[in-house]
Amino acid sequence: MNDPLQAKVDNLTHYCFPNGADSLQGDTPAQIVKACLTVENVTHFAEHYTSYQGHWPILHMPTFKLTEATNGLVMAMMCIGAVYSSKLQVHEVRQMMDFVKSTVISNGSIYSRTMNGQADGLGSTSWDVEEMQALLMLQQLSLWHGGANQRQVSRN
Repeated sequence: MNDPLQAKVDNLTHYCFPNGADSLQGDTPAQIVKACLTVENVTHFAEHYTSYQGHWPILHMPTFKLTEATNGLVMAMMCIGAVYSSKLQVHEVRQMMDFVKSTVISNGSIYSRTMNGQADGLGSTSWDVEEMQALLMLQQLSLWHGGANQRQVSRN
């Protein structure tokens, strides 16, 4: 595989669908995310993410490399980029947000460590920092762009 972006998309697909995505059908959140996991869409949403970054700078863009970032962070960026894009409707973006948030939480360790009171050493690795950035961005996104239930869950 010579294309690092295609390799990243393949990695994101496995991250979101560890048991495979071939059998997904319908207009489910998982199907929406699966449809977004193409080189074209990842690039498109990453480009649209910069509109958010301009207002709420979270990432150090001069050193940020999309193909090297943790999967959760890239997925959070895609959700934000989807808000600024015309490729998805509002309800689809909100479904994508819920799917990505649960995926980041289930694949990561920070959320479970902090909920169990094990925050020692938190942020001591680069992937911890990126996972925290992803969770922060998803939290902000739920408050800013989420439906009433998503905003309430974030406030709680």
